[in-house]
Amino acid sequence: SDLHVEHVVRSLASEITEQLILSTPVDTSWAQGNWIATIGDVFQGPDGSYGTQGVANSATFSGAQLRGLGTIAQWKTGQGPIYVSNMVPYIRLLDAGSSDKAPSGFVSIAIHTAIINTHNNPNVSSVKYDIG
Repeated sequence: SDLHVEHVVRSLASEITEQLILSTPVDTSWAQGNWIATIGDVFQGPDGSYGTQGVANSATFSGAQLRGLGTIAQWKTGQGPIYVSNMVPYIRLLDAGSSDKAPSGFVSIAIHTAIINTHNNPNVSSVKYDIG
């Protein structure tokens, strides 16, 4: 049913966003705070400003990440795809392993973890995934 599909999609999108946030290496928190969910199109960011290098949580944000999580919670079939994007200019370098705080490929690892977590969630039963 549409309600089941909506529940599964919202659960998976929320879990992907959470895993990406948890997996992103932190210096100023700018990259970590820029995993933003949107419906229909990629967030035109990045959000906020970088902060002071080496000073944790010195980046500033407008709240787009929190609004994006609220957007996921309201998603319904027919509204378009959910995107979880990060537009900081160095996110690909981080994913390639430029930080010693996260492994190379942490984005794929986070998405894979989210799929497994969602599949194993008893509230999202009878869902089949092909992780490939």
